[in-house]
Amino acid sequence: MKPLASIGTWRRNARTAALIGLAGAGVVGWRQPDQFYHSYLFAYLVFLGLSLGCIGLLLLHSLVGGDWGKPIRGILQAGADMIPWMALLLLPVLIGLKHVYPWTDASHFAESAAAAHKKIFFDLPFFIGRAAVYFVLWYWMGRPKQQSAGAAAAALVVYILTVSFSSFDWIMSLEPRWSSSIYGAMWIMGDALGALALAILVLARLGEASDDTSHDLGNLLLAFVNIGLAPDAGGTRRLFSRRVGAPMSCIRGPKPGTGQFW
Repeated sequence: MKPLASIGTWRRNARTAALIGLAGAGVVGWRQPDQFYHSYLFAYLVFLGLSLGCIGLLLLHSLVGGDWGKPIRGILQAGADMIPWMALLLLPVLIGLKHVYPWTDASHFAESAAAAHKKIFFDLPFFIGRAAVYFVLWYWMGRPKQQSAGAAAAALVVYILTVSFSSFDWIMSLEPRWSSSIYGAMWIMGDALGALALAILVLARLGEASDDTSHDLGNLLLAFVNIGLAPDAGGTRRLFSRRVGAPMSCIRGPKPGTGQFW
């Protein structure tokens, strides 16, 4: 393992980058609020997806077992522990809803017959309430005591439902007239793929990856890629390239509008 001083350097660099990013975001948010909130939502979903992916992989390993997950459980748990912070970081999204989501304008449903039946679902208190429920359940699922084999089986069902519905709320509702039955599954796979890629990078950086571990995790990563690309070779590939690109430090510049996710 690398010395603690090295980890301390990572933390200092991360704090510095966060302060610089916060200052830059403040300037953009003041001058171009629409651009800021669209870009913030994109960045937020990337890092929330990493944390959710860590929870999903923890539950999966608790259920099926295997040596592949033992070296990365500590890394995955650290990612799962970020959920309370991600709940706090959702506040700017809630503040800027009118800059991002067209359904916040009541006239949108009057003008679009295709979206009119979704009006109740996009009621603002209901929308915020669902977000609160998601984070409470994710926090519960990320606790080590919920990761026994029996609890993990039930928690995985709840995990799939909550992550799917959160993707409908926060991403698919950017285009209220559009719907997709497979979108939640695609997002779950993207979360798992991104989290696994990040865990592999951290494990390699800490110097704790044996040859057998590297082969196991590499094969699992490839399996996630192949499973994810099967339903939709076009849209899913573009989605996964961004989710894997995040931990690989290759995030593309976000643009306003829904096209940033595809």
